[in-house]
Amino acid sequence: MMDTTIKEGLGAVVAAAGTLEHVSFAAIIFMADDALTLVWQNEAHARMAGTVGRSVINQGLFEAFPPGDAQDADAAMAPIRQSVARVSQTGVADTLGPYRFDIIDPATGEFAEHHWRMEHAPIKQNGEVVAILQTSSDVTQNVLSQSMADASRRLVASADAVNYFSFNPDTDELERHGDIDEIFGFAPGEAGASAAALRARVADQDRPAFYEWVSAVLEGERGAVCAFDCAVLRPSGDQRFVRVQGAAVTDPIDRMPRIHGTITDLTDLEKDRQDLTLRLETRKALLREANHRIKNSLQIVSSVLNMERRKLTAAETVEAADVMPVLTGIEARIRAIANMHGLLQDDNLADEMPADFIVKRLVEVTRVSFDLTEEELAFTPSEAQPRIDSDSVIAVGVVMNELLTNAIKYGVAEDGETCIAVHDCSTEEAIVVIVKNHVPGRGDQLAKTHSSGMGTRIMDLFTGMLGATVEVDDQGHTFRATLTLPVAAT
Repeated sequence: MMDTTIKEGLGAVVAAAGTLEHVSFAAIIFMADDALTLVWQNEAHARMAGTVGRSVINQGLFEAFPPGDAQDADAAMAPIRQSVARVSQTGVADTLGPYRFDIIDPATGEFAEHHWRMEHAPIKQNGEVVAILQTSSDVTQNVLSQSMADASRRLVASADAVNYFSFNPDTDELERHGDIDEIFGFAPGEAGASAAALRARVADQDRPAFYEWVSAVLEGERGAVCAFDCAVLRPSGDQRFVRVQGAAVTDPIDRMPRIHGTITDLTDLEKDRQDLTLRLETRKALLREANHRIKNSLQIVSSVLNMERRKLTAAETVEAADVMPVLTGIEARIRAIANMHGLLQDDNLADEMPADFIVKRLVEVTRVSFDLTEEELAFTPSEAQPRIDSDSVIAVGVVMNELLTNAIKYGVAEDGETCIAVHDCSTEEAIVVIVKNHVPGRGDQLAKTHSSGMGTRIMDLFTGMLGATVEVDDQGHTFRATLTLPVAAT
């Protein structure tokens, strides 16, 4: 309770304040107590605050004018309480604002966004501050106009090739740059003033994101830019990718919420991103495939070594002269496997490879290994171009290596020359390769490779894996081997 002396003193102040009753600026007087109890309000303030015909005298300031629904109550009241505290402590007037404090719009009965600039001046009794004179000016339009301009500047700063729009979420009206309609596949004026036609062309999976974006923008801080990406399906069948970004503003004229923003066409960037993603996924898959093939090849090498080990173990005595040819044969087979991996690497691990290409490369590698010319080891390609599944390439390479090695082991002519012919006789239905060496009056062997029967066992193993056959004719002066592999088996 206030003592009688102070009440009488305030009564005189209020009477003196009658001179402010009809001024154009809004003014109120409230006690410097905890409730900030109102003791006087002029007509300008009543009109501004929407309290004409309703007395607020003897109510606390925030009882008469509660914070808006969109504001945190404590955060809304704190600036005024802090300003009043400064005036009470110092006895000096204090300026506050621009400061947001929403009030009820008499026309709608709902809170509307308002911004104020306030002056708090002390009213003293015997040198003590007992009341506060508050004068207010509504600066909402200036603040909202500045906020709209700031939001536009942020949007411009955050985008490159952009198209502007203003969206009214209450009416669905969309004011926009004409290029936006073109992005969505509309002719000028075809889509109308509503956002509905454009929204209908947003991909189904992205449309919920539009509504989430609208909610996030309107519920977020005024002027804060929010964005979302979506796909646009045009009638022509092509797809565009756009980024929509915007900020919430309050229209300074009708005080309605708006979303001002930009739409950026990111189609080229999105396609590049998708292509890069596909390439990365492909590389991962290729790496897995490479590891799988290498594992299988190492198992082949292990099997070959194991077969040689068992043969040497069965021998009663093992001489160096016996071991060296074995090691030479193993080296040749490992080299053949390595060469096949090289082919797969050169062809970027394709799913299939031309049979003609594989045979030709093996012939070239064999020439280098045994120091043969193209005349000494000739190759005739096929007109047909059947392909070998990449999973079968290694096995085919191992079999072909054995056939070429056996042809060379058969020998050379007495004059020291040799002519080994490799004919690719493949058809669309089967891969057929003939390896032939005709040596009249067989002379010395070109390579003194140990003949252990290992090559035959290896060919039997891998032709069985491939579903292929090898026919060998080693009679008289001619060595002839024919590899036949049905295309359906690869």
